[in-house]
Amino acid sequence: MPGDDDAPISSYSDPIYDRLDVMARQVKRLWWLFALGLLVVVVASIMVRMYARREPTAVGVALALSASKEEGEKREESWKTLADGTGNDPGFRAVACIELAQLRLNAGDPAKARERALQAEDFAKQIKDEDLRLAAMLSQAAIAAESNDYAAALEIYGKCSGFAGAKYQARRLTADLGAARCLEKLGRIDEAIQRLEPLTTRTDVGAAQLIDLAIGSYWRLKRQQATPKPAVDAKPEAPKAEAPKPAVDAKPEAPKAEAPKPEAPKAAEPAKH
Repeated sequence: MPGDDDAPISSYSDPIYDRLDVMARQVKRLWWLFALGLLVVVVASIMVRMYARREPTAVGVALALSASKEEGEKREESWKTLADGTGNDPGFRAVACIELAQLRLNAGDPAKARERALQAEDFAKQIKDEDLRLAAMLSQAAIAAESNDYAAALEIYGKCSGFAGAKYQARRLTADLGAARCLEKLGRIDEAIQRLEPLTTRTDVGAAQLIDLAIGSYWRLKRQQATPKPAVDAKPEAPKAEAPKPAVDAKPEAPKAEAPKPEAPKAAEPAKH
């Protein structure tokens, strides 16, 4: 029927074309309804964008992306803005603190680096993010190791390995590698080999580089363990220099007593008459 908008007017007998023809005439007739729907979508997207600018997580994402693109001093300042912003998301503040810890360590300021790493762990605890907390703890251990405090670093690596367990395999692998390095630096080669041995049979797909590093370190330490240490020849002791004895003063000789010489007899004087 000519007045029926739902009836196809196309000469094609294909039902697909007929359906498209009907839809086109309905859109033409109800264009204002489609325009109103499009307007609603645009307004909604604007409102979502405005909300995202105030939402801490969205702000954290924006600041983190901005900081990662900066270089030099601007990079550190951008991370500080994110880390020290009290209204920012704690998770992104933790990430910023970890970045700042590495930057401070590279700048030769281990004390400030450790402070930032501890802040990162606190923020991770607030949101109960175990993986982020492990990252902060590993940062603390690395800072201690770079400061030659291998005993403290070994303790933190041990905590990380136990805390990671089987759930966070990548973090545990990193912790075990760090612990083995600390044991080596402390001269405990046998313990370092024992720490690395289980890692040589790992087949983690996403940790191939770490496993290769573990295997290389393991066999290097095994060769070092098998190589006998060269005997150190005892150096002959140098003769001890004796202190010069004090000179003994010669005793003064007693003066020799000379025998009195006999006087010659006087000649008799002639008798006087």
